[in-house]
Amino acid sequence: MNLRVDDLRPRLILLRSLAAAITLGSGGSAGVEGPIASLGGGIAAWIGRVRQLAGERVRVMVACGASAAVAAASGAPIAGVFFTQEIVLAGNYDLRNFVRVVVAAGSATVVARAIRGDAPLYDVAPFELVSAGELGAYLALGLLCGLVGALFARLFFATKRRFAASTLPAPWRPALGGALVGLIALLSPGVLGTGEEMIEVLLSIDRTTTAAILLALGTLVVAKAVATSLAIGSG
Repeated sequence: MNLRVDDLRPRLILLRSLAAAITLGSGGSAGVEGPIASLGGGIAAWIGRVRQLAGERVRVMVACGASAAVAAASGAPIAGVFFTQEIVLAGNYDLRNFVRVVVAAGSATVVARAIRGDAPLYDVAPFELVSAGELGAYLALGLLCGLVGALFARLFFATKRRFAASTLPAPWRPALGGALVGLIALLSPGVLGTGEEMIEVLLSIDRTTTAAILLALGTLVVAKAVATSLAIGSG
């Protein structure tokens, strides 16, 4: 996602939000963070223009709006803060701006929890560390996830470049991407949507069945990466 202040015109934001809702609602393999951040940033940019702000002040307003939207939607204010610090402010951790973004994210989280309750996003079973040896497995898991994340980023940008260089008319590119995602979903239905339902399923798996689903999980990782690259990379 590349959130630019110039792209945050009210009409464009509404159209993008509608397109994202249709894509995700119909099973498109993508996340809600990008559209939500754009919507929150767009509202903040509109307020900034009404108040006749310009330059860096508008950019900080956009960062606050995007951070607040992500924090409210996911119930994770810290994630919302760092997400927008990297995306909107390009890693500029100026203390004054950082405090403003933190206040916006915290305020949005309080309001969201007051409306929908304080229940966690996922129902996770109680965790117990049996032995210190488990830490090695967690370290290996973290390294593996970092590697998969880097490979996914390369796959995504390669797919996006391939669609951009295609001779297909622009409206046909997302149509092709959606059709390919649908074909992948015939083999691995877990790729559809944002993945939240699949995470709930994985968290509820009984320990005795874990070994039997390792192959399915490995297939899901690859299929989800390809499907998401196709869905977003195609436009």
